[in-house]
Amino acid sequence: MKKICIIGIGGAATHIINELIKSYELQYLSKDMIKYGYISANIEDIHQIQDYGLQKVNNIEYFTNKDIFLPIIDRKITRAIEYMAIGKKTCNGLGCYGKIENGEKVLEESKEDIEIFLKTLTSNADLVITITAIGGGCGTIITPFINNYIKTLNIPITCFVQKPFKWEGKLRNDLFNKFIDEFKQSANNIIILESKNLVNNKSIFDDFKQMDKSIKNKVIEYLKI
Repeated sequence: MKKICIIGIGGAATHIINELIKSYELQYLSKDMIKYGYISANIEDIHQIQDYGLQKVNNIEYFTNKDIFLPIIDRKITRAIEYMAIGKKTCNGLGCYGKIENGEKVLEESKEDIEIFLKTLTSNADLVITITAIGGGCGTIITPFINNYIKTLNIPITCFVQKPFKWEGKLRNDLFNKFIDEFKQSANNIIILESKNLVNNKSIFDDFKQMDKSIKNKVIEYLKI
């Protein structure tokens, strides 16, 4: 069987990687056969979080200051053993706030470190899968760079991309349309996950959970080809 490396990039990929690691279908594979990696500017330092006020809305805790209002439910650390916090100077572990310009600064700051991490992580891999969402700052900018670098290692790469939900607004959907061609050029194969086939849910968090499981199932289905 091929040796596979699955890498999540950005905050949206955190829970998808966790879903894959927990999945019954893949748990039987040894660590020598499948590796999980996670690269994000959203890996926060707990001491930094303590500097931010906590606020509870609809039983969901948020940490907040003047500039940000982010759900803690969306910031849990990955279960992946191999993970890398990027953009420490740019984002202080608190993410790109959905801003493309912050993603660009993170890439400039962490480019060499990402390459070193990827070279080690993907050593002896026969296939690399990257998972991300287009529309925010981190995954949108960092993922094409990662895909292109992995191609220089002569490893085939398939990229799973989550398209923004309609309710996420025009800006994120416009960013998807702007960057999708760059994603297609950077990977050998790209699989786009849209929300239109999801069952209507009661909350945005249910939407995210259902999308996470949908992507997990698509990745497992792909690996069985």
